[in-house]
Amino acid sequence: YNGAMRSQTAIDFISSYAWALLVAAIAIMIIVVLIASRPSSYLPSQCSITPQLPCYGSEISAYSKTANIEFIVSFRNELGYPVAFDSPRSINLTVSGVGNLGTSDYYGTCSPMEAAPGTPVTCIITIPGEVEPRVGSQVNTKFALYYQLCTTSSSVCTGNYATTGVSLQPLGKAANINKATLIVNPSTGYLVINGSKYYNGSLVLLPVGNYTAFAVANAKNYAFDTWSTLYAANAIQPTSQKTALNLHAGNSTIKATFN
Repeated sequence: YNGAMRSQTAIDFISSYAWALLVAAIAIMIIVVLIASRPSSYLPSQCSITPQLPCYGSEISAYSKTANIEFIVSFRNELGYPVAFDSPRSINLTVSGVGNLGTSDYYGTCSPMEAAPGTPVTCIITIPGEVEPRVGSQVNTKFALYYQLCTTSSSVCTGNYATTGVSLQPLGKAANINKATLIVNPSTGYLVINGSKYYNGSLVLLPVGNYTAFAVANAKNYAFDTWSTLYAANAIQPTSQKTALNLHAGNSTIKATFN
């Protein structure tokens, strides 16, 4: 009799709490699904290099019919010396399941080629192939930077240094970078953008945003005439030798003309 009573009590307990347990299980499943499928805007990128090269952003863009997959990382030179990134293999990226199945290495360039102390640097790697996780998925990457240190007085650069970094970022639809071709007439001239010097014909990678640009003829008997921009760039004061620039995502041409 006592055994039957205990069995009945157990059955009554399970019956009473079965619905509560079922509701709790469904709630947990919904939370898990929402976390797994939430937009990448809730999962910002994270990157780390060294305190002397503080990283402030990384992106990886998805493949499209008009563009390859691209990895972009931005950091600042706080080494105390100008740094030269003059190699077409200034950055090496190691990543799994992107571009190809398995783990692959890819190389890219950094801009500006010579970064003064305090200057932002942006590196870009184009990844061939169409293999990629779904858009919004987090992608783990490892990378190595290769550079030389320069003297502040003569811009003589020596040594071969390597520094490694890691990043975690969602696969996005488009990289938030402006790829700018810089032109100065006369060709002896150069541009100074946010304190960094860029010579005529430079192709630079700049995060989308606002900048200050100054044009230098670097030749006698030339007077500044005008700024002209194409595509994803606007010069706010086009007739002033010093102007604010507004850069959008995409390709652009920025030209300073002296007469």
